[in-house]
Amino acid sequence: MSKIALVSMYNYPSMPVRLLHGELKSKGHQPVSFFFKRHRMDRMGPPTAHEYDLLHEAIVAQDPLYVGLSMRSTF
Repeated sequence: MSKIALVSMYNYPSMPVRLLHGELKSKGHQPVSFFFKRHRMDRMGPPTAHEYDLLHEAIVAQDPLYVGLSMRSTF
């Protein structure tokens, strides 16, 4: 089945991403979840270019067929 990256922005608990991860896994897919900048634990400024680069590198390293982004974000 497909490798699918799920990205949650500023929302570490992100129940929708966690639920979707489990559902995709139960259907035989290979989900990989990323939690980008932890709300209240990081400085709550916009992401830096370096942080975007790190996220990009992490996703590319997984080589997913699809990438899903959570729409709930502080910025």
